[in-house]
Amino acid sequence: MVFCMNYAYTIITVIYTVVTLPNVCGEIGVNCGSGAVVGQPYNLQCTNIPDTLTNGVNVFLGDTSNSIIFCLPTSPKDCDSRNSLLYSVQSPHNKSLYFTILNVTTDDIEPSPTTTGPSPTTTRNRLPPYEEEFAPVDNCHWSPERASIYLFWMHQLQPSSQYTLRGVPESYAVLGENYTLQCDVTDSPSLVEFRRNNVAVCNMINCGSSSTDNRYKCRCINNNNKQLYLNISNINKQDDTTWSCRGNSGGQGSTTVSVYYGPQNTRFNPTNGNIDVIEGKSQSVNCLADCKPDCNINWSKDGSTTILNNPLSLSTRDQTGSYNCTVTHTVLNKQLTKHLIVQIYYGPDRLTFLPDVTSINIIEGRDQTITCLTDCYKCNYKWTGPVSSSSKDLVLTEIKRNQEGNYRCEATNIKNTISKTRSKSIQVNVHCSPRINGDLKDVVISRTGEEVTLIIDVIAYPKPSFKWIQESTGQELTPDTTQQEATNNYISSLTFTIQQSSFDNYIVTVNNSIGDDKSYTIKIIDGASGDKTLNLQQVDTTPSTPVAKEMETKTCCNNRQDRLFDLNARVQELTIKKLLLEIEILEIKKQKLLKNEC
Repeated sequence: MVFCMNYAYTIITVIYTVVTLPNVCGEIGVNCGSGAVVGQPYNLQCTNIPDTLTNGVNVFLGDTSNSIIFCLPTSPKDCDSRNSLLYSVQSPHNKSLYFTILNVTTDDIEPSPTTTGPSPTTTRNRLPPYEEEFAPVDNCHWSPERASIYLFWMHQLQPSSQYTLRGVPESYAVLGENYTLQCDVTDSPSLVEFRRNNVAVCNMINCGSSSTDNRYKCRCINNNNKQLYLNISNINKQDDTTWSCRGNSGGQGSTTVSVYYGPQNTRFNPTNGNIDVIEGKSQSVNCLADCKPDCNINWSKDGSTTILNNPLSLSTRDQTGSYNCTVTHTVLNKQLTKHLIVQIYYGPDRLTFLPDVTSINIIEGRDQTITCLTDCYKCNYKWTGPVSSSSKDLVLTEIKRNQEGNYRCEATNIKNTISKTRSKSIQVNVHCSPRINGDLKDVVISRTGEEVTLIIDVIAYPKPSFKWIQESTGQELTPDTTQQEATNNYISSLTFTIQQSSFDNYIVTVNNSIGDDKSYTIKIIDGASGDKTLNLQQVDTTPSTPVAKEMETKTCCNNRQDRLFDLNARVQELTIKKLLLEIEILEIKKQKLLKNEC
């Protein structure tokens, strides 16, 4: 093998590799830069040496005859070889090689084309002893004034042994299942190891196997030590790593096993159950699952085929519903579904009543329900007024007059951290037919020429009308102005001067369109007729005419001497008689009631 300048004439076998790295060598040493001196050592330094040299590759100067070759730049035919001088190779340092000519002779000097004096050149020398399996692989050509230095090296390669490791039948394993690795080799090793993360788990010596774990079984295929396999049972996630097979001849093959699994451990983040969201406060729900490789994840709502993206974004009331998260492993063709209930809390936005009124009239004694309505989930309700309630329904059963008034409904969302409240009022009016307020004075004692006022005090709503009639004549009389004492309390009066024809029954009819007309009778009695005794048969206590009938005089004393009585005595007498008469009338009514007479 001969190297000259940039020319290489090579005869080698396939087990050698030739690499050329030009322009890396230069002079160093005692006469650095000025050339070699006869009788002195001279150094050459080759830098930028690749890792393959600094990692123990032997480097030599010379050809196959173990002699140094120096070629002038003019012509390859000027190459020569001699074996008379010493030459040394120092150990690589910082990716540099040092070549030292121990003793430069005049034979190493060539004429310089640019000077008349001698010009240095490299020397030739037998190399230090080296192993026969390595060929001389380096030629360093140096001439500082004429050419660049070239470094050549050749490294012997052993015959190639190929180890191929692959999964059978798939390139991936499945969690919990069995998996087989097959190792095909080109040499015939006596010992082969199967390794996980470079730790032997099963080995074979001449196809006989042993393992560190019962999960691993290794064998030769058909007793052929060029085809071997490792069976891994119950694959786990730790088996997702680098595996290799290695022979004692130095060959090795490796592969990475991917363990596929899933979907499993399907879950939601931030919650693993149902979720409540306050409207306007956006909340994302991420559907997660353990998968390798990653699974496809989709959402659907209320059984719809419409696919929603993951994560699920929630913020509005129309998103309340039932959701399914579907996780699909497209390689393993497996699928899981997880269910989620979403409730959006919203409102109250607007509040109304059912019936939709601001005021309601209810007839006394009847039932009425007023419902407070609002766009809300989920609200607490509170009614305040004459009757209170903690539900959205205000239930008034057999409503009474004292339950009339203003009612207020208040709705508050239970989820809002800052309470959101709406309220509204409704006026409840209790309609009632007229009835006597207190006791009716249905007998009045008076005298001719006196002014008398007949009074009827009733409870009624709405405002009633009053009609006064003198019973004997049927004449309608004009009452005084009706007075309103309270919301549902009215008083009607009739004032006139007593004449002889005034001693009569007076019927007042009260009506306010609620129920039937109500009629009441007031009787005026002549108080100037003296003592009178009431006849039981003459008292009319029926509901339509509750006052007594015309009373029959039992005794009458018109003694003129009465006129001589002192006026005070007369007043006292009349007062006593009046009281006795009223007491007797009440006693008669009592007896009637005791006899169950109406």
